[in-house]
Amino acid sequence: PPAAAPAGVDSSVKQLTVKQKVERIKEQLGLEAAMPISTAVAAALESLGMSKTGSLATQIDALNSQLGLEE
Repeated sequence: PPAAAPAGVDSSVKQLTVKQKVERIKEQLGLEAAMPISTAVAAALESLGMSKTGSLATQIDALNSQLGLEE
């Protein structure tokens, strides 16, 4: 089952922003919270051995799928 939404997050909002998606990826992988989005995505892809193909949005969605974070 999907993990419960963190406190303060409206679980009825299905579409997360890019920033929120990346925050969850950073949290999952223990990446520095202050890391810029593009840096965090590159680091996450590298740590999971995933290819850096497609747009940033595509990469973020791929990471969310890989980590089981998609809604």
